[in-house]
Amino acid sequence: MNFSQTCSISAGRQKVWDFLMDMENVSQCLPGVESMEKLEEDLYQGVYKIKVGPIALKFQGTLKFEVRDEQQWHAEMRAEAKDRRLGGGVRALLEVDLTEQGPDQTEM
Repeated sequence: MNFSQTCSISAGRQKVWDFLMDMENVSQCLPGVESMEKLEEDLYQGVYKIKVGPIALKFQGTLKFEVRDEQQWHAEMRAEAKDRRLGGGVRALLEVDLTEQGPDQTEM
């Protein structure tokens, strides 16, 4: 399954890039993230809680930067997490590209 979304951010490309490369800061902006901890340079461990109707899931897993190409303004991350109670899990490959729209405008 593929999902794709584009958004415009009112900040310069370097500022957006620096923010996105710090997952501990990014995680504070994501609803449901209970914790995010840096294990190594490109590896993070975290807990994400989601509730859909009467079903509540708590995913524990990792996020690893596989590509950080600042010259091309491109990053790729692999996330894997499991809900220990139900035994289900999720895997995702996330790709981010930044395009400068102006000195203080970035398309992501």
